[in-house]
Parts: sequence; C-alpha cells; structure tokens
Amino acid sequence: MTTAHQDSLAAFFGRSPLSAVHQDDGPQSSITVSPEEQIIQQRGRLRSSPRRKALTSNSPRIKVTEMVDLISDSPNDASGWTPLRKKSQVDGIKRRLQLEERTTRGDVDCEPQDDSMDRNEEIVPKKKRKYTKSNKSEPPNLHKRLSALSCEQLTKLIENLVENHPELKEEIALPSPDISNLLENLERCKSNIFKSFPNSRWGSSRDAFCYRRVKTHLDSFTKSCIDQGKQLESFESWTALIEYILKAWEIVDELPHWDNPDHNKTKNRCFKTLGVQCKKSISHSHLTQSEYRDMLSRLEEAVQINDNLLPCIQLVKKKIT
Repeated sequence: MTTAHQDSLAAFFGRSPLSAVHQDDGPQSSITVSPEEQIIQQRGRLRSSPRRKALTSNSPRIKVTEMVDLISDSPNDASGWTPLRKKSQVDGIKRRLQLEERTTRGDVDCEPQDDSMDRNEEIVPKKKRKYTKSNKSEPPNLHKRLSALSCEQLTKLIENLVENHPELKEEIALPSPDISNLLENLERCKSNIFKSFPNSRWGSSRDAFCYRRVKTHLDSFTKSCIDQGKQLESFESWTALIEYILKAWEIVDELPHWDNPDHNKTKNRCFKTLGVQCKKSISHSHLTQSEYRDMLSRLEEAVQINDNLLPCIQLVKKKIT
C-alpha cells in the first residue's frame, strides 16, 4: 500500500499518519486524552447506540419483538448500557428460580417441568352440585287453590256441592257480607270533598263559589253511596244492607250544609234513597225479636238526623208485635 493511500485512510478514520506511527511504537508513545474529551466521546457513543438508531431512524417502523431482538443481539459497549433480555431468557430464569424454591422446601424431587404444566396442576375444577329430587309429593293446599278461583267459580262450586249433598245445606252457615270496604270508600269520598275547599276564604265557606269547587266530589260521593246500597240489595243480603244504611246515614249527615237550599239536593237524595232501601230490607228480613228491638232503637236515633226513616220505624214496630 502506498503512502498516499495510508494518509487518506488515516484522514478518513480521524487519525493522522503521525498518530498511527505513534500507536505502532507502543504504549509509551500513545496520545493522552483529557477527561472532558472522554465524556464527549461517551456521549457520541450513546447517541449512536442500537436502541436510538431503531427509534430515530427514518426507516419503516418495526415490530416490538424485532426491536427487542435487535437490542438483545447488540453487544455491550463501553458506555455501560446493558441490552434487554429476550422473553425466552426471562422465562428460563423464572423457571430456574421457581425450581430452586421448591427444591429447598422439599416439594419437588424430579426434573423441572414446563410452567404451563404447573399452572394446570394448580387449577382444580369445581365439582358440580348434584340436586336430588325428592319423590315425596306434598298434598295440595286447599286454601291456595280456592284463593285462585274467581267469585263466580266459588259460587258454582258451592252450589254443585250442596246439590250433590243436600244434607250439607243445613250445616253451611253463610256469614254476613263484609261492608267495611264500602264504608271506607264513603269516608274517602267525603275527605275528598273537604280537601277541595279553598284554602283561604274571606266570606262564607258554604256559598256558591265553594259549592262549585266541590261539586264534582259531591256527585262522586252520591253515586258511590247509592250504588253500593243497590249492590247489597241485588245480593239480597238484607241484614248487611240494614247495617250499611245505618252506618252510611251518619256519614251523609257529616256532609257540608250549603247556604243555597238548591245545593243541598244531593245530600237529601242520599237520605231519600237510603230510606227506601231500608224499608225494603226490613220487609224482607227475618230476624229475632231482640234483633228487631235493637234495630228500632238505632232507627229512632237516625230519625233525629233526617225523617226519611219514619216509615221504617213503623214497619219494625209491626214486626215486633
């Protein structure tokens, strides 16, 4: 190789021919480098590391696995940078550590197995709970079965039972109908009437203005009072009808009394209809003498509220004598 070629190669690698000559002579002739220059050289090596080249290059992006393989395959340079390990190497280290822990405890005496096998051994499948069906069948509950039937079905059932067994007719004692729901409905309608009154009123609270405010609820009360009496009358429950009339008589009396007599027609209509129903129920009733006497005393108290029950008092007196 000629001297010109040696000089060009030395200039390309950043060394002068003179420095090359000194390097060949031995360690005594080497050029000393200052600490500042060493730091600058180390910075240059870090900037040209394989990791930075892979991230900052203008080449197409590579996958993460390829980048890890690239970094792991690169040698450890003098800058102190340690390359990342491959995933297979890390898994091998984990398996060795786990094997060492189990051998120290005396759990494993055989050769190390795969980690996937260990995980499969730890998983214990849950046992399915077996439900045994009991062959014992409980007897059907008669109360629940009867509660599911409608009123018409129950009526037809009892009629067929009495028809097939006539001796049961004397033993069956039908109770009196429950009228508590009917009375609660009347109380509810009455409370709606008083709730609809104006909150503040300078004049009388029984004038035409207040009547117009509560007229809708008054009509609803009148309709409920009369229809419920007709319902008991259609069932021919005469004892329950008399009890309903005497209780409803007191509720009707608690309705507001208006200044205009024409506005009290709804209240008088209730008294009149209840009086007619009471007279009919007494004529069809079959009570004892003591029960008629108790009824007479209650009718005399109700007449003090309204005189539409006077014909009923005369009819009860005939029943007693």
